[in-house]
Amino acid sequence: MNKAAGFDCLTVEHIIFAHESVVIVLRTLFNIMLHTGLVPDSFGIGKTTPVPKFKGCKRSVSADDFRGITICPVISKLFEHCIKKFIDVPTSVRQFGFKKNVGCENALHSLRKVVNYFNNRKSTINAGVIDLRKAFDKCNTFGILHMLQRKNINSCIINTLENWFSKSSTAVNWFGSMSQYVPLLSGVKQGGVLSPLLFTIFVDTVLDKLELTNRGCFVNFRCYNSFMYADDLILLSISVTDLQYLFKVCSDMFTELDLPINVSKCHCMRIGPRFNICCKPLKIQGNDVNWVNNINYLGVTIVSAKSFKCQWNESRARFYTSVNTILGRLSCNASIDVLLKLIRSQAVPSLLYGISAVTLSNTEIHSFTNAYNNIFYKIFRSFDKNTVSYCQWYCGFWPFELLYDYHRYNFLNRLVVNKLLTCTSAIDNPDYIEYSKIQNKYDIQDSDSIGKIRYNIWKHFENMLPW
Repeated sequence: MNKAAGFDCLTVEHIIFAHESVVIVLRTLFNIMLHTGLVPDSFGIGKTTPVPKFKGCKRSVSADDFRGITICPVISKLFEHCIKKFIDVPTSVRQFGFKKNVGCENALHSLRKVVNYFNNRKSTINAGVIDLRKAFDKCNTFGILHMLQRKNINSCIINTLENWFSKSSTAVNWFGSMSQYVPLLSGVKQGGVLSPLLFTIFVDTVLDKLELTNRGCFVNFRCYNSFMYADDLILLSISVTDLQYLFKVCSDMFTELDLPINVSKCHCMRIGPRFNICCKPLKIQGNDVNWVNNINYLGVTIVSAKSFKCQWNESRARFYTSVNTILGRLSCNASIDVLLKLIRSQAVPSLLYGISAVTLSNTEIHSFTNAYNNIFYKIFRSFDKNTVSYCQWYCGFWPFELLYDYHRYNFLNRLVVNKLLTCTSAIDNPDYIEYSKIQNKYDIQDSDSIGKIRYNIWKHFENMLPW
């Protein structure tokens, strides 16, 4: 609901509030399209709006500084939803993009537990990040169709998609002015329902090829040498030589898939006891890949150190920006309920992003607590910790430490329920111990509901207060 309309000015609301017979009409239309392998020409028409990748203002920009989001006709999106039900193709467990109940935090959690596993055994992890240039826009449509054939997808769907790709075109919306329609000869639309699924299937062969190399990080014959979220790929190896070999395999595979690598954004980093030992630059397609002190993976800055460590300065900066914007627009004299509700929905998520996937140290929790309590310092004009605790209790806010425990527990609980975290696995054991500690701290059971968990944490908060 409340989404932009396509070129035909139709929105989701037109379908929802139409006569019930529209369901029969669309069903018949979609069956005809699958039977004939043809889609209407209008299904391929889109409106692309450039969204800047940079923050603030920039004096000189290029096309690479923007990401194009395409708005497609709503009827075509309904058809994509129907087709999606028939493309049920399993992908690698190391691909975390566009999967149900899986997200960026799962990728960060897997990366962290592998690094810690080898660091605890006195091994240094060499991590390599590969960035693809315009991955969604550059992927070969015939390669996607060929991949669907290899996955034994129904030929009616493949024929329909082939016809659909041949009719794809778009016009660019720039400050209210529309360009002429330009045919799209490659790529999938950013904004299409099927686009993420098709792209994931297309690049999944890279992870399969990396597993067959038997190079990099393996634990009990299980592959952990690579993790991917959509087009963000990170490679892990305890040997620099093996990392160079994995780079070569990725380069060959992406060349075969006709996906260009952005070498200038590819980096290497070391985490472990010998993290400060200098190594020669590695090579990708004849270009040097330099060693750096930190890398940004899925919005989280990971630092080169003796163990897995994140830098949270950007999270706190985004949090302060959101809080100051709200207070600047409304001022501290506005309704406290309104201010706190806006801050909870707009600012606090920036502070919490990614933290449930890692174990925060006491220093990190203290740093986050200072930023979090800054809300109450400004609104209630008090720097007394007891006063701030009472204000949090009366306003329905937890202290940051309890808020972190709640999100961390829910994340680990989902892994336990889905059998992705067990006490018998050596690589999962530290997280499972932490999971048990949180349960004991708040007297929580595996079968407890969200309401029960929140109630127990709230009672723990009450007992902390100096009544």
